[in-house]
Amino acid sequence: MRLLIVAAMIVGSLPFPAWASPKLQAYTPEQSDKYLTACMDKAKASAPPFISEKFFQSYCQCTLSYIQDRVKYEDFRDMAKAQAQNQALSPSQRQAADILDESLKVCFAQLGARFKR
Repeated sequence: MRLLIVAAMIVGSLPFPAWASPKLQAYTPEQSDKYLTACMDKAKASAPPFISEKFFQSYCQCTLSYIQDRVKYEDFRDMAKAQAQNQALSPSQRQAADILDESLKVCFAQLGARFKR
């Protein structure tokens, strides 16, 4: 849950691309770099010291790709703002929160076994 809140805070301030059908447009390099930097900084601050830099890079890239492929920019941005302000989520914001949660679980499951100490 703590990681979910951290990820929501990271993403809440980031600009994301507009919806493209049937898949979202790729993030700009600036948007991606900003997300990845913020994600890694937040993850490092809350993770045990033995977790490697490579794990953080892979994990944050995985979550970025997962979210980017599934959530409209507006819905994700609005969800992060609502969560940061402890507001109720709209259905589209709830869906974005669910996808964020999925991204954290899926990416950790995919990467966790490869990066055990």
